[in-house]
Amino acid sequence: MGPLGLRTVPSEYVYAFRGQWSDLLGNRQHYDVVIHAIVLVNHSPKVVSAESITLDAMHRGSLLQRVVFDQGEIQQRARPVVARDQLGLRPLVHLILGTDQALSAEERLSSSTELQPGQVLILPNAFLMFHKRPDSLRIRVQVRVDGAEEETESELRIAERASRVKYTFPLQGAWFMKGTPSTGVYDHHRFGVSNEFGADLLRLGPQGELFKNDGKQSADYYSYGEKVLAAAEGRVVAVNNAQTQDWSRFNPKQGETEEQFQERQMHQVREALQGDVASWAAGNYILIEHAQDEYSAYLHLRENSATVRAGDVVRRGQHIADVGNTGDSFGAHLHFQVLDRPDLVHGRSLPFEFEGIVVTLSEPGWLVQAAG
Repeated sequence: MGPLGLRTVPSEYVYAFRGQWSDLLGNRQHYDVVIHAIVLVNHSPKVVSAESITLDAMHRGSLLQRVVFDQGEIQQRARPVVARDQLGLRPLVHLILGTDQALSAEERLSSSTELQPGQVLILPNAFLMFHKRPDSLRIRVQVRVDGAEEETESELRIAERASRVKYTFPLQGAWFMKGTPSTGVYDHHRFGVSNEFGADLLRLGPQGELFKNDGKQSADYYSYGEKVLAAAEGRVVAVNNAQTQDWSRFNPKQGETEEQFQERQMHQVREALQGDVASWAAGNYILIEHAQDEYSAYLHLRENSATVRAGDVVRRGQHIADVGNTGDSFGAHLHFQVLDRPDLVHGRSLPFEFEGIVVTLSEPGWLVQAAG
């Protein structure tokens, strides 16, 4: 074993996401991949300096693309992770990056590339885009120990996955869909292991707005209360139905200063991470098994709206619940995704596509409205 241990999340392979669009010159496509965490561990009794991290994308044995992170870039990316850890939010880091399998509770995090014995450095969310799909990613870390240079290397296979299940759209009518399939790495979902390929579905009002009135109540949102439909035939394996949304979780209380609001938020997050993390993040949810290692998930559902129970067999298009705003939700919407196991915290998000939908606009963009 060398002086520096190299771990990655995921540890064996990453999924390549294929983006497609068309213009007057024909069809276009690109591929992108996300390594959720590169973890460096100093096993040596000496100080080890990580000089650079190089990602080589390989295609049929040839170099397709190379990305190099120098010391300044590594430290800049590592600092926010360390800041969360110092606030007592290491479980939140694990939840987002999936690092609970790559990092023990005793290991100390560093934001410096000068690693003391036993220290760990995390480079979060390294992503790359390509014009054709690579076969693998080689990760090389140049280190310096006592003035001598060494190299540590690892490799990740790149896989492209086609779902075995045909999923239909889980809502009726026209909706704004953000996340998969069009935006690729330009969406926050891609940077979490358990929701990497999730989609947020929102109903828009007559002027393209998300809500009426001031948007401070769930019922203000045009999405709220709409029927959620099973995207495919399957067996219900989990239902969470009784969570209610506390709006003070996202808004200051009367007379509360900004500092007090932030401290209250931080306290609530710490408490939640010690309890039922799935309910805190997803609110009310339903998980349906469709095939071996393939489960659809419906999140942020309205309280007490589930029409199914664990063990029920559902048909495609069956009304199973209503759109709500429970859990870590910015406003009423449906979060839909596919997982490799019935576990919202430790399951791995899988690529999928909806069948039979009409796409009006497939390019990434912003939903904007004139201020005032």
